[in-house]
Amino acid sequence: MVEDIANTRNTDVESTARKIIYKESLICGLYLGLIMVAIYVLSWLVNPLYSTNTFISGALQLFEFGLLCIFILSVRKLAGGSWSYSQAFSSSIIITLLSVGLKYSWNFILYNFIDRSLGERIGEVVFATVQKELLKTGISQGVIDTNLENMKSYSNPGTPKIFLLALVSSVIASLVISLILAVIVKKNKPVFTSV
Repeated sequence: MVEDIANTRNTDVESTARKIIYKESLICGLYLGLIMVAIYVLSWLVNPLYSTNTFISGALQLFEFGLLCIFILSVRKLAGGSWSYSQAFSSSIIITLLSVGLKYSWNFILYNFIDRSLGERIGEVVFATVQKELLKTGISQGVIDTNLENMKSYSNPGTPKIFLLALVSSVIASLVISLILAVIVKKNKPVFTSV
């Protein structure tokens, strides 16, 4: 009888912790996505071609990763300070997928409704940059022309094909990042606890 009561309490505690993890992960995913969308909107207002700058894109990705780590650790703290690998992975994947969904919703709206020519302009900048870099390497003009011709269909991020390709690759990257972060932030409950 005493064991049944103890097992019921443990199940209730785990169920409550799971609910807290899912709820807080959803909230953190919304915050992360909205923060990144706000940054992208501001960046687009300042310079619509900001995404062609490697430094700016890299800095934004590092900033987003830092926020992701902060949000995951805050969820772990709210869940009692310790959680299993599966709880850490669940939290991380919820946060990242919700963030990716919000960011790609913004991109879809931007490229298809707000600024329809932006994708073409980005493609032109990327195309010119790649052409310049290939010329620096000393590759023959025939090989450069072949590579640039192959690249033309992938240089406009506003096309549905590229949009879906980018979305799928972001989901896969989110999965990998979540797997790695879950290993890092997993924290088992102490074996012996004071009463």
